[in-house]
Amino acid sequence: MGISYNDDEPVSAILEVDSAPEEFVSEKIAVEIFNKADAPLENTDYRLVIELMGSAGTGDRRCGVDIVAVLDVSYSMWGKRMEKLKTSMNFLLTKLTPIDRLSIVTFSSKAVRLCPLTGMNKDGQAKIEMLINKLEADSYTNITLGLQTALSVLAQRRQRDGRMTAIMLVSDGEQSSGYDHPSTVDVSGVPVYTFGLGIDHDSKELYEIASRSDKGTYSIADVEGEDSASLNIAFSSCLAGILSVVVQDLELTVTQLDSDIQDVSAGNYNQTRDNESVTISFGNLYNREKRKTTVFLSLPHVQARTTSDILRVSYSFRPSGEGGLYDSPPISATVTRTSTPVTVEPVQLINEVARRDTANTIREAREQADIHNYDGAKTTLENRERSLDKLNPEANELIKALKYEVQEFLRLLREPEIYSEEGRAFALSSELSHGLQRFAARGDATQLLPLAIPLVVLFSNQAIDFDQKIAEKKRKKPLIVVQADTL
Repeated sequence: MGISYNDDEPVSAILEVDSAPEEFVSEKIAVEIFNKADAPLENTDYRLVIELMGSAGTGDRRCGVDIVAVLDVSYSMWGKRMEKLKTSMNFLLTKLTPIDRLSIVTFSSKAVRLCPLTGMNKDGQAKIEMLINKLEADSYTNITLGLQTALSVLAQRRQRDGRMTAIMLVSDGEQSSGYDHPSTVDVSGVPVYTFGLGIDHDSKELYEIASRSDKGTYSIADVEGEDSASLNIAFSSCLAGILSVVVQDLELTVTQLDSDIQDVSAGNYNQTRDNESVTISFGNLYNREKRKTTVFLSLPHVQARTTSDILRVSYSFRPSGEGGLYDSPPISATVTRTSTPVTVEPVQLINEVARRDTANTIREAREQADIHNYDGAKTTLENRERSLDKLNPEANELIKALKYEVQEFLRLLREPEIYSEEGRAFALSSELSHGLQRFAARGDATQLLPLAIPLVVLFSNQAIDFDQKIAEKKRKKPLIVVQADTL
């Protein structure tokens, strides 16, 4: 008979605040269309970007979150890595509230649930802090068993209605031989956020686990530097999103009007099509998080100047913490057909095309490096860097962040060994992050904050301060001298 995990602590499902009025519900999503105002009379290719942004405010409600932290405590986590993990987990505790619950699962050659889903009041936080500070490294690495235990903890909860879920999986190694492979674990029903520590973790495996899950991300962290807050930033940026879900089951539908839809680009999200419409299923959206969809159209020839609606846009979602489905009234994208078009594409459209093209470039360069075509990979990235330079990165924070990604990947391609240890992981993290349009820490994550929601920036700065305070305490801790005659 298997172990039962139906001992989760009861907590309030949502923050106890006033319900949102009906007129506020529609404002949980802000929608904008970015396109050229005019186009020529003749048949022409045309593109536009639709941006949906989550928007919380007064009267909003937040669901409680059930998080299972799955922590690698194998031999390789001994020393500095374990200390960094403890610091980051203790910071995580400071950001959770009494409506949230946390369970800790550790894994080495076996998996152990250290505590049930525990409400994050002061007593719960103190209890888990004590468990975290007692963690010790031993034995081999069985990621599969850790994942399976975490899934059982969530599946056997007694209280689940109206609650969000997440698994945060941390590992610095790869699955030891003799154990079932992690690919055998079905994680499709829950977001799994994976964190790879150091240069020895299995980047392909952690990437695959996150990408097979329900829109989880893959972050990488340097845990070797004495003052590095990299893991703290990775944890905090992930948590900032988990704790700020505004809407669930978000879907966008675009319908051609006086145009023909040629293609729709929305990253990794599922699309369904009929003769005239495309629907993209985005799922959850964080507060201030954006989902951008590029629509490529063919505009038919017209005889004379005219202004027409070329695309209808509508969306639906469930407000977080509430059950009902909200359908938005449709809006339309409009263009003036003229023999003398004079407008240019807006910067928001140009930025989104640059972001998508940069993500594709990183994937292409990674695929070249994986077959040992390192010179080809470098050339691919150098061409992208020149394209970004034309967009004036010093005056555009988003383009500057994209240029950093390209330059960092180029740095990690300078030697095959460096690519194997760090470059592939950086590229895979970038690919999944861009595919989901969701921030994940990699490299110097502070250089990528223009790609993040404001709460990620806030939490990241707090994480850096927390890490510095812990490091300062350790430096001030008096040295204990052991006399020789006591040994």
